[in-house]
Order: sequence, then structure tokens, then C-alpha cells
Amino acid sequence: MAKEEVKTPEEYAEEEVNKQVAKEIAKRSMELKRIEAQKKKLEKEIEKIKSGELVLDGDDSPSSFSNKENNVIIVLDESGSMSSIRSNVIEGMNTYFKKLKESKMNYKVSLYKFGGSKFTEVFKSKTINNIRKLTYEDYCPNGGTPLYDAVGKVIDIHKKVKEPIVVIYTDGEENASQEYNFEDISSKITDFSKKNLWEFVYMGANQDAWKNASVLGFSRGSTGNFAISDFSLDMDRLASTTINYCSVSNTKGRNKTIGTFFKD
Repeated sequence: MAKEEVKTPEEYAEEEVNKQVAKEIAKRSMELKRIEAQKKKLEKEIEKIKSGELVLDGDDSPSSFSNKENNVIIVLDESGSMSSIRSNVIEGMNTYFKKLKESKMNYKVSLYKFGGSKFTEVFKSKTINNIRKLTYEDYCPNGGTPLYDAVGKVIDIHKKVKEPIVVIYTDGEENASQEYNFEDISSKITDFSKKNLWEFVYMGANQDAWKNASVLGFSRGSTGNFAISDFSLDMDRLASTTINYCSVSNTKGRNKTIGTFFKD
């Protein structure tokens, strides 16, 4: 049996030093790979900045655009004809809010209802993570459809907001407005769409949505019919397109996506 070689204290010391050196080399190699990955990411963001696809929000971090505030304004028909789909609407709205929360993006959401002579603010510019589930008590359909009044009031309330998405849900045509008429609303929608890059989305049921929306200034791609029987599925789809739209951080890029909410 071969005699085990006995190492001198110097040899043990040298071996320990070599192990420590190997660990430090491995550690720095991993750090170098991390830096190289970060470099590639920054190079891509630099190219986006040069092309105008990415505009910084005032700080020195190219990734700061992920924290950009996105405003979503919902104008919900609460007229009597919506009674038959009351539960569908509540479930669909909760589906929409849930998906926006899951996106981990920064949203400020406003919700308004209109029906009969009532125009109600449910909440205004509320952070998406602070929005609770809607219940039956939050949505009680009744009365006529003052669509023009609701849209006009919402635009006036939020006229200083930059590039919001304004989503209008209704199952019927205008029949009860007192303050605004067709010309008022079509002019406002056209002006705010072109000059301020507001995105107006029209979702209609029991109607020719495009016929009713196009004359008001809505684009074809931002007009769609929602299915009464499966409103949650449509709201899930709308949430996905909302997230895609808001993932574009700057005016130039968002302008390219306007009118694509219902594009297949």
C-alpha cells in the first residue's frame, strides 16, 4: 500500500490560496456576464431612444419608462336596458381591473356611470392596486341613455390629463342628454383625439356599434361590439390591448398604435 504523501505547511497554504483564487475568478466571471447582459440591454434602449421609440421621463435611467403613469377613464352605461346584463357587466369590469393589476404597470383609473338623469363618479384617478371589486350595490341600471352628457362631462373633468384611454360602454343609442348634443361630442372627440392624442374606445351591444361610433369620431379599430353572453371574455381581451397600448412609453410610439384596440 502506497504511503500517503504528507504535505508541508507551505504546500497546504498554497493549496488554500489557489482555492480562494479560483473562487474569486468564478465570482468575477459571473459579475462580468451580468455586466455584459446589462450592457446589451442598455444598447438596445439607446437604439430605441435614437429612433424615438423610447422617451425618458426626466431621470437618467432608460428603464424609467416602465413606471410611466397610464390613465384609463371608463364611462359605463347604467341605463335601464342594461339590467338584463347587470351581473355580466360587474363580472367583466372586475376581470378588466384584475388583469391590469397583474400587468404590474402604473395605472390611474377613473370610473363614471350614466343613466336617466344621473351621472355618477364611482372613483377618480385611483391607483389600480387600490381598486376593490365591484358589487351589485355599485351598479344599478335605471332610466334612459344620456350618452352625450356623460362623455362631455368626462372630457371636461379630465381635459388636462395627458393621453388617457377613454372607454365607453353602452347597449343603446343616445336618448336623454340635456347639456350636450351630437355636434358638441363629435367635435370634442375629434379635437382631443388629434391634438391631445386621447384614445377613445367604443364598446356597444344590441346595436351597430360602428354606425353609431364612427359619426362621433371613433376610429374603426377602436370600435367593437361586446357579447352580452360573454362580457368577461371581451373585457379580458380589452385589458390585453390596453396593456399593449400602455407599454409604448412615448407620444410617437403611441400615435402608431391608435385605432388598433379591436384589430385582429
